Amino acid sequence: MNDPHVEQLFYKLRTGENLEFLSPHAIEADDAAFHIRLEDGRLCATMKEHHGTEESARSCVQKWLRTWELDRSIHFGQRSFWFEFEESKIIDRNPPKPGDPIVIRPATGHFFLTGHAPTCVLGQRSYPPPPQNFVASPDVETMWFRYQMFLDGKEPLLSMAYACLSLLEGSTGAKDHRKAVCKMYNIEEALRKKLGDIVSEKGGPHEARKLGTSATKTSLTEREKCWVADVIKALIRRKGEYDANPSATFPPIALANFPPV
Repeated sequence: MNDPHVEQLFYKLRTGENLEFLSPHAIEADDAAFHIRLEDGRLCATMKEHHGTEESARSCVQKWLRTWELDRSIHFGQRSFWFEFEESKIIDRNPPKPGDPIVIRPATGHFFLTGHAPTCVLGQRSYPPPPQNFVASPDVETMWFRYQMFLDGKEPLLSMAYACLSLLEGSTGAKDHRKAVCKMYNIEEALRKKLGDIVSEKGGPHEARKLGTSATKTSLTEREKCWVADVIKALIRRKGEYDANPSATFPPIALANFPPV
């Protein structure tokens, strides 16, 4: 091609084993660089900007799609849906004249084999809208990665929770990071203290983050485990909200938002 231009990108919507969409209506969304339409499980991104290569166009769209994926993953507490690239439509804005040599570029394709065990499936009749005030920033990706490691049984709950809390505290850049994190992200001090106490002092020999003199060596109850996981999900979302708009006013993340433990 003399002047290749990526006109459209196409993605297949994939869902986890516990989610399916039941004949949802198409939805559309706009970004400054592209227009999105999701219909019948296939997403089309029509580019508004010029991209001469598929790689460049995909890089432009990927963060937007990833933000949508992570928003839903945090909502469900597990990876729920994601987009897999299928193909691109590339046009030549300066096609060759008769007699000019033609260069043929092979396209990429994908092949999938899947198997499923019987499971309980949540059916939804509409696609969730893309988030408006949330971004899949590098810190959000890191926190979600640690949370996913916990879900996959590859990291203890308390280790994951401490990593996420310390990342938030460290992001303030303040000496008194415990007070600063509450102010910066509008987290109730009592909630931060309870979470900090649990991740530092609670847990049996196989789950505790610390086993020193301050450790209680008391196993977490199921209620405490659920509480910690729910609080961490709220903190991951808050990080994404803050990174999308640091000047926004956020509702407090408070003890009253969660069941008592």
